Amino acid sequence: MSNPHDIPGMDAGLEALDTFLASDDAPPEAMMLSDLDGFLTGIAIGPELIMPSEWMPVVWGGGEPIFADSTQAQAILGTIMKRYNEILVQVEDGLIDPIFWTMADGTLIAADWAEGFLLAIGIRPRAWEPLLKSKRHAHLLLPILGLCGDETGQSALGLDAEGEEELASQAPDLIPACVEEIARFWRARNGRQPAPFQAAARTSPKVGRNDPCPCGSGRKFKKCCGNGLG
Repeated sequence: MSNPHDIPGMDAGLEALDTFLASDDAPPEAMMLSDLDGFLTGIAIGPELIMPSEWMPVVWGGGEPIFADSTQAQAILGTIMKRYNEILVQVEDGLIDPIFWTMADGTLIAADWAEGFLLAIGIRPRAWEPLLKSKRHAHLLLPILGLCGDETGQSALGLDAEGEEELASQAPDLIPACVEEIARFWRARNGRQPAPFQAAARTSPKVGRNDPCPCGSGRKFKKCCGNGLG
């Protein structure tokens, strides 16, 4: 396998985010880029609006990132929010482009992305139940949940090794369409029309310690993500 962080075609912002998440400045349990992308997708298209103040700590695995200064903090947090908003646009346009890891031979690996999506479901498990229990639509989650493991590392769906391998090869092609249909399911059921977070559109060159945090929590930067300034 190639470098596990091999994702061709990333822009500079995502490259910087990928580097930061893999560095010692990110908490040990912080998400990597692919699972972060799956997580953001689950948050974006899910049954309820969840504010960044609730889901951002999950991104960092309960720890606190260490930023060199407020400029870096704004750049990293702004890139996360920008990616969230990009996902919304992709879903609306039907041009969903998940961030999967890539092997040296070009094979796409979607398991980490799927684990991130499952974490998003875990924030509002009861709200997701109508889809999980739907006889007509529950299958939309199979290519995602089938890539996830249980507490023992076994297939969450009870697949054998051959079944897991087959699903792993098919999932990267199936997931984009499933994401679009899941979003459509919640729009039809709840009238859920996801809206972008405006925090990502901040254009000032530097966020002050008393300014609103770029993560969108509504708290002052110094009381939120600014706590991790090194």
